[in-house]
Amino acid sequence: ELKALMNFREGEVFSRKKITASIQRMTERLGDEGYAFAKVNAVPEIDEETRTVSLLLVVEPGQKVTVRRILFEGNTKTRDYVLRREMRQMEGAWFSQSAIDRSKVRMQRLTYFETVEVETPAVPGTGSGSLPALGPAGPVCNGEKNVKSAGGGRAPDSPESSHTYD
Repeated sequence: ELKALMNFREGEVFSRKKITASIQRMTERLGDEGYAFAKVNAVPEIDEETRTVSLLLVVEPGQKVTVRRILFEGNTKTRDYVLRREMRQMEGAWFSQSAIDRSKVRMQRLTYFETVEVETPAVPGTGSGSLPALGPAGPVCNGEKNVKSAGGGRAPDSPESSHTYD
């Protein structure tokens, strides 16, 4: 499936721009399938004699992550449910980077806030295990009209470690 996201083929002239764009698409795709910490690295092997490049793409998806909770703090203009209905990332669902991005855009379209940012603070008391943990997170909206923050916690599929995201 990921191979279809590559926009370079064997025999083409080497283009770092195409490789970077392909890696970005692969990482986004994995992020939409619940792999919040996915990494894709290109390892080129250059042959000076034949003037060719062999490229190895190393994909490390990591663990699948679910959203534990979504928190909103500091909102003084509207009710919590008004903000929740704009969220495309749901609690208990697999993490999806595109859902978080859509949620951010929807929050920006509300006339309550001037800016919206996504944060991912660390969860206290975790991190000694095999995976790092991130705390309640979500859009942080600032503006003269209102100051609001939202947080979403997420955890990997296994109970041994936890991850949370904004």
